[in-house]
Amino acid sequence: LRERGVEPEQAELLLSLASNAPLLALQFADKETTKLRENLLDDLLSLAKETADPVTIAEKWCKTSLIDTLYLVYSLLANISRRLTEQPVKQRDLDKATAHFAECGIYALFELFDVWHQTFTDLKVPGAKAQYVMTAMLIRWQASLMGTKHG
Repeated sequence: LRERGVEPEQAELLLSLASNAPLLALQFADKETTKLRENLLDDLLSLAKETADPVTIAEKWCKTSLIDTLYLVYSLLANISRRLTEQPVKQRDLDKATAHFAECGIYALFELFDVWHQTFTDLKVPGAKAQYVMTAMLIRWQASLMGTKHG
């Protein structure tokens, strides 16, 4: 990564995203994965704070690589849950998300994992429409988060 001119902090994030696999981290660097991850994190927070429309976010997410998007969303949720359970996570930019999801509780994150898994399963169905499946996932997520804060 150093030979490719990747900044040390960026390299640390890429290696973390790639589970310390240097070749995968290089692929992520080439695909501008960190920018996509930043956007996904912003979208998740906007959704959780009820300041974004799930349909609009789903449309945006479907314009990117669906596999990369689902992988990064899973990674973000996993790392936020690790932070909530006080496990070490090297991704420093998760502070706001961790604080927000701490208000919702760890069980809300577990529910988001369940919805993510169902979405992944739904996308495997022949003829599944990515836009529809992603929209349904984000609407369920937002409803789930609203329920933990208001209910």
